[in-house]
Amino acid sequence: MIYKISIIFIVINTLLFSELFANNLIISNESASRGEKVIFDVSIFDAPNDVKTFGFDIEYPHRSLSFHADDYDIGELLEQGYGYLTLDEISPGHIKVGWFTMLNYKIPKHASGS
Repeated sequence: MIYKISIIFIVINTLLFSELFANNLIISNESASRGEKVIFDVSIFDAPNDVKTFGFDIEYPHRSLSFHADDYDIGELLEQGYGYLTLDEISPGHIKVGWFTMLNYKIPKHASGS
């Protein structure tokens, strides 16, 4: 049986004078059979400004899904520079994701990618 996975709630919180709007952040829609691993892709589309840091929350049905904080890949936008990415499940079904730049790297204005 296939279960449709959907993200219930996303809140974008930006810092350091950068603005990233919810319509510029895309989380892929995935489906899987019970017991299969599901991977979500988080992408930025046409960043409205240079991005030096970002953060957002994801809420999901914790009785149906589990979160593994150490099981992720860094996409092309973040691997180009030096930064720190953190993912933390602050309560069952609630993940905080944050990233900040180091050594003057930034995601450039109008950039798109994951």
